[in-house]
Amino acid sequence: ARGAVYNFTFDGYNTKVMVPSPQSFVITTTGTHYLNIQSCNWTPTTNNIQVGFYNISTGQCIGRNFSNGFIQGPYSYYLTAGTYWVYGMNLGSGILTTGSIHYSID
Repeated sequence: ARGAVYNFTFDGYNTKVMVPSPQSFVITTTGTHYLNIQSCNWTPTTNNIQVGFYNISTGQCIGRNFSNGFIQGPYSYYLTAGTYWVYGMNLGSGILTTGSIHYSID
């Protein structure tokens, strides 16, 4: 349900491994949609991460890169109609020892 807060972890993965949310989301209208991140934390904080939407049909990742170990706020993404997972991806050189996200979608 839109507005509900979801959670998942993306720790323990090597660099460039896309870790999908357990929930999928159907986007019915093409345009700007928002990923409202309540909190997203990871360590080591020196690793960058990417968070965004993964189009299940096309295999396309539509993401933004983040740094410093914590993000919060609404981030806009231009999405075509389709079914998506939210994902987290480690962009650093080592394995993430922690990584979690709490979010909703508008």
